Amino acid sequence: MAKGSGEKYRTRKKTREVKKEVNAQQVALFITTGYAGVRNLGKLFGAACYSIYLKELKNYLDGLKTV
Repeated sequence: MAKGSGEKYRTRKKTREVKKEVNAQQVALFITTGYAGVRNLGKLFGAACYSIYLKELKNYLDGLKTV
């Protein structure tokens, strides 16, 4: 995770925008591997894969929020 990104994430945990039990490293790995996977699928199935991934990524990120 980039140095600035980690600080931003810690700030969001402190302000309780993100659930405190969320593990930042696990989230970063999950997002990165998902993105790598959708890039490969995009090569096989076309651009529609990206919009599906982005919708589900938004749902996932919304699930990390406290409210």
